Amino acid sequence: MKPASWKAFSLMIALCLAMLLLAATPPSQHMHVQVGATTDAQIGAASVIKTNVTASVNVKASFGNLYGLYVLNGAASTCYVQVINSASAGTIGTNVVAAFPLPASTTTPVYLPFEPPVGGFTNGIAVGIATTANGSTPCGTGGNVTVLYQ
Repeated sequence: MKPASWKAFSLMIALCLAMLLLAATPPSQHMHVQVGATTDAQIGAASVIKTNVTASVNVKASFGNLYGLYVLNGAASTCYVQVINSASAGTIGTNVVAAFPLPASTTTPVYLPFEPPVGGFTNGIAVGIATTANGSTPCGTGGNVTVLYQ
């Protein structure tokens, strides 16, 4: 073999080894990048739209998983969407499973996809928008939240 052929052969071996390693790695350890929109049908989830959200509102009153959020922050300051483990409307700042910052006065929804889905909602799923990640003070101006769940 010529030296140039050895380079091509070495590169091909390296690519094959990388593919074998990827195939041997459990899917839960793969990095997923979302490009483009995901519909409810693609993930087998239901969705609900909650408008003018400040205090916590109920999404699902039983065990569930969270697949994603689309959120608009109506306030002129940074707020946090809180996802709460609750079978009822719940209370912001209580039983918060996850919280995500939202830029002030958004006009385009912030999309937060979760792959794998966020679990830990043994009682149910509620959402609210607060001034801090784990705080109990509602954001002054309501935001809109679309929740993808199952």
